Amino acid sequence: MSKANLPAIQFYPGDWKKDPGIQALTLEERGAWFELLLLMHESEERGKLVLNAKAYPLQSLALALGIPRQRVKQILSKLLATGVASVEQNTEIIFNRRMLRDNDLRRIR
Repeated sequence: MSKANLPAIQFYPGDWKKDPGIQALTLEERGAWFELLLLMHESEERGKLVLNAKAYPLQSLALALGIPRQRVKQILSKLLATGVASVEQNTEIIFNRRMLRDNDLRRIR
């Protein structure tokens, strides 16, 4: 199934509210995470923060989120520290585990 065939993102409010990592975030950090999820949904590699086949540049994320670059760095650190987001060690690409699992399941089906 191509990316064009997936116009919607599955969102599970119960999972969001029950996730201790997400609940440990401030409202600003949760909002930033949601915006990052939307970027990952539209990414060339669904579920990953990728731009031109590389980790999304920090300055570009700052522009996309409308917040200073330093704040983006802080938010990303918190997302990783709380286990909300994950990072590929070799590429430093931030990703969402659930989106990747859902994509794998879609490919299998």
